[in-house]
Amino acid sequence: DGAINAAAARSFSHCALLAGILPAVKQISAAMRDELHRFCCISRKKIPFIHDVVEKTGRYAGKEAYLAHLPATPLPRQGRLVFGNSAGIATMHVRTIVVIGASGGIGSAMAEELRNHYPEARLVLTARSPDRYSPLRGEWLSLDLENEQSVKDAAAATGEADIVCVATGMLHEGDLIRPEKTWNAIDPHAMARSFAVNAIGPALIMKHFLPVLSRRGRSVMALLSARVGSISDNRLGGWYSYRASKAALNQLIRTASVELARKNSDAVCVGLHPGTVATPLSAPFGGGERLEPHQSASRLVAILQQLSLTDSGKVFDWKGERVPD
Repeated sequence: DGAINAAAARSFSHCALLAGILPAVKQISAAMRDELHRFCCISRKKIPFIHDVVEKTGRYAGKEAYLAHLPATPLPRQGRLVFGNSAGIATMHVRTIVVIGASGGIGSAMAEELRNHYPEARLVLTARSPDRYSPLRGEWLSLDLENEQSVKDAAAATGEADIVCVATGMLHEGDLIRPEKTWNAIDPHAMARSFAVNAIGPALIMKHFLPVLSRRGRSVMALLSARVGSISDNRLGGWYSYRASKAALNQLIRTASVELARKNSDAVCVGLHPGTVATPLSAPFGGGERLEPHQSASRLVAILQQLSLTDSGKVFDWKGERVPD
């Protein structure tokens, strides 16, 4: 019934879990919690009772308490993606990288950045009309996120992937669709179009690409979101369709991460806010500092390399700060 000290954490956690005596433990140290976190993540499919773990108060609890309360491993600053206490993507052999929406400003910059980090990896790039973007070196596939069959075909052609980046989104379409400044400007067709591109399309990508994330090691899917999708951080109002569609995307990411944890315990699904980037999407709007695409891409890739397993389902901005729900 006593506390488990740091020195005994590793051996005790393995033995206790295998022997099924964890319910007898009433109080645990921080070191033990960290070790349980790591061990549960790598063993949950092999041991039926692995979901019954200890919450941060030291009391015996179910998997929701474990997932909600166990402390996250601190983010490393050496450019390594770490899950639990194990080395991640930056220190392993990355075989296949996918960038969906590689024809856009941020997508093409992400593709270049990832290729620089992993020059030996297979680089799969998608666009609705890939023939137009042949100067960007990679294996081009056709993918229209409003056409589920094309998403399914692209996932099948890709096969197993270690990193999937979804760099798609729509804020406006010329003068036809513009962000609303007042509820009087809400148009059902424009709103439906925003949801189709910013939420439903990415949901279809998750449907077909999350199952192909590698099970041979660490893997990650990152989808471009936006800070304006935060409900609690909304103090300015306006932009009804874009805000709502990005909020929906953030919820989809969170929901998918829960299922992903059950089906592929070494995989992560997160949202990334790239900042205000000098691309056609943001050109007509906003003032202040604008990032160049390569600057945003460099920071986003650095964030990917610092994620921990407990970050799955969350949204982070280009500075590495979590975007409020």
